[in-house]
Amino acid sequence: MLALSAERRRSRSRSRDAARFSRVDDEADGPPPTEKPTEKVELSREAKREVELSIMELRDELEEEGLDEDAIDARCDALRTKLLEKAAADAVK
Repeated sequence: MLALSAERRRSRSRSRDAARFSRVDDEADGPPPTEKPTEKVELSREAKREVELSIMELRDELEEEGLDEDAIDARCDALRTKLLEKAAADAVK
């Protein structure tokens, strides 16, 4: 008798969970998102290493020229973004 009541409790909790999770689909009918979803591309370890190597080379050149740290960081960040986008585009092809 005890096992039967425990089974009934499990059954009721499963049906409540199913009803709770089925409501999620109702929320998906709302307005479309304003942003276009971005496609994530996983870069290989070698591609990431090449990007960071280029960044280090640029940083060394800029430090030798005597630029301040903020300017160096800004240029390195810009180059990193450009190279990662290019590597992602090449990975998709």
